[in-house]
Amino acid sequence: MATVGELFHSLDRDEVIATIDRLYPIPPVDYPSYQGAWDIILRKEAAEPRNMVCEIYSAQSLDDPPEPYFSVHGVDLSDGTGYAIEFTPWNEWLTMEVRLPEECADMTPVEQLAHILWEMTWCGYNDEAVADEKQAIVDRVEEVKEMIETEAQTGLN
Repeated sequence: MATVGELFHSLDRDEVIATIDRLYPIPPVDYPSYQGAWDIILRKEAAEPRNMVCEIYSAQSLDDPPEPYFSVHGVDLSDGTGYAIEFTPWNEWLTMEVRLPEECADMTPVEQLAHILWEMTWCGYNDEAVADEKQAIVDRVEEVKEMIETEAQTGLN
C-alpha cells in the first residue's frame, strides 16, 4: 500500500487535477487553487505516523434513485472506527496508507489521489482555510450548547 504522501510525490499534478474535473464536474474545478494546494502539500513535512489509514470506498446516495459515489475517510486501525478526515491537517494525511476495499481494487493511483485531494480541499485550499472552517464549526457547536444551557436555566424550551 502506498501512502498519501507517496502518491503526491509520484504522480503528475495536472493529470490528478484533470481526473478531479472528470470525477467531480459540478462545480467546475478551480485549477489554480488545486495547483496551489498541490504545491503546498509537496512542501509539507509529514507528521509522525498515526494508527490511521485513508480508505476510499464506494457508497450509494440517499437520492431516489440512489446514485453511486466514492467516499474518503480515515479508519483507526486499533478499533476499525471510521472518521471524517476533511479537517485533518495536511501533514497528517501524508503518512496515511491508502486502503481500498475489494470493490475499488481496479481504481488507479491517479483516481485514488483525485478522490483524496478533493476530500482534503473540501473546506479550503490550504491548511489555514481548513483550520478556520473547523474552528467555525466548533464555535457554532459552543453557541448552541450555550443557548441550550441558557434556555434550560430560564425555563425556555
